[in-house]
Parts: sequence; structure tokens; C-alpha cells
Amino acid sequence: MTSNITAQSPQLILVMGVSGCGKTTLANALAKHYQFKFLDADDFHTEEAKAMMAANEPITKEMRQQWIALMSEQLTICKQQKVNIVLAYSGLIASQRIQLSNLGFNTASLLLETDRYIIEQRLLKRTNHFAQSGLLTSQIETFEPMTNREESTILLNINQPITALVNDAVKALSIKKEHQGV
Repeated sequence: MTSNITAQSPQLILVMGVSGCGKTTLANALAKHYQFKFLDADDFHTEEAKAMMAANEPITKEMRQQWIALMSEQLTICKQQKVNIVLAYSGLIASQRIQLSNLGFNTASLLLETDRYIIEQRLLKRTNHFAQSGLLTSQIETFEPMTNREESTILLNINQPITALVNDAVKALSIKKEHQGV
């Protein structure tokens, strides 16, 4: 996906999708499977942004840019230290997905998909997260389709138990790696 990758570049696995799709659960499981460091993009939001989302208000473009900048800074440090990362990240904006994939890692991207009803049901059951069900419409409307530069993104359907989803992700990542000759 990027031109500045070397054989010595660490791995970055982006696990993307709207709130409630299970990206944090899958990213955590993949980090454990591969013994990579897990990062959650939610941890890079400001308190103001979290408060807005808790009130079912989408964050502003400026807040989103600040959020991406903070993540990019942390990922750059990890790259310099040759730390492999699995990042749970919504990935709504194409240019921002590409920005993260251009940080010099060997990057693989997974996009979690399902129908809206399943996500809504998950979000209604969620009690310990600032992003609630009222944000789903905004996230779906904001999500930009994958670009030609992102054609290698692996699509995974979340309508299965987490163990099966992890197995599908590991298998898909292995196949991608074989085809890239990495």
C-alpha cells in the first residue's frame, strides 16, 4: 500500500469499522495472537470530543484532525522503536486512513462489516463507552468508501463468534502476506 516500506518496517494492522462493530475486541484478540502492541484510537480523543460523542454529537473536522495527528505521533514513535501495532480505529475518512497507512509500516487493513440492525442492537446494550447508538447514523453517513489505493483492505463480516472472526482475520492476513512476498 505504501512506497516507503522496507523489510525491516514493523507491522501495523488497522482494524476499522463504525462504533459497535467489534473492532476493539478483534484488535485486542489479534494483538494477543501476534504478540503485538494494542492501541485503541478512542484513547487519543480529547475529553471534549468524548463528551460530544457521549451526547450523540459527531466531532468536528478540527477535532478529528487533532485526533489523527495524536495517533500519527504515537504510531511514528512505535515505528521508530520497531514496535508492531494493532490499532482499533473507525477509519471513516479515506484521506485519514491513507495518512495512517503512509507512516512507513507494513500496513494491513481490515474493515468490519454487517447490517445496521446488528450494530444498533450492540450499541443499545453498550453501557461503558462514550460512543452511543445516536452516533451510528452520523458514522455511516461520514464513512467514505475505500479508494483505489485501499483496494487491498480485507472485508470481514462480524456475524459470527469472535473466535471465528479472529480465525478469518488471521487467515486473510496470512494470504495477503504470502501474495505480497513479505
